[in-house]
Amino acid sequence: MKKISLLFALVALFAASTVSAQSASRLNGQAYWYMMKNADGTGEEIYDNIRFTNNVMTSDRAGVVTNGKPAKVSEKKISDQSTSFVTTIQSSNGEELRYDCTVEGNMMIGTVQVKKADGTITEMVLRGMTQEEYLRIKKMKDDYQKSNSK
Repeated sequence: MKKISLLFALVALFAASTVSAQSASRLNGQAYWYMMKNADGTGEEIYDNIRFTNNVMTSDRAGVVTNGKPAKVSEKKISDQSTSFVTTIQSSNGEELRYDCTVEGNMMIGTVQVKKADGTITEMVLRGMTQEEYLRIKKMKDDYQKSNSK
């Protein structure tokens, strides 16, 4: 009977630690604004907002523009303030975006490999920040412009 009780206790502990690992994600509950551009510096700048919830990433651009589905995230903690993640979003128009990024503090950097339906692949670089940081900087810029326009 003790062995069965111990087995149940171990199973419960394992299940609880698995749930804790997901909710302990550094990205969980975070929203980011980012800009990406071709790795060689050419092409248009693409802007997007992404959110992380329970190890799933959603993208405004993929959701609105291409009706894409949320992507499961593979995350690796580097330090208390730093984590990296890899995820792929597939859209209904056949486009596939593979994110390979590092988040440190409020900032995010990385690469995005965009694979079009015809098989064409474009490497892009990504730079971003949390939504809070983006809004704080935007407000500072707007306030500065207002004060200089008088």
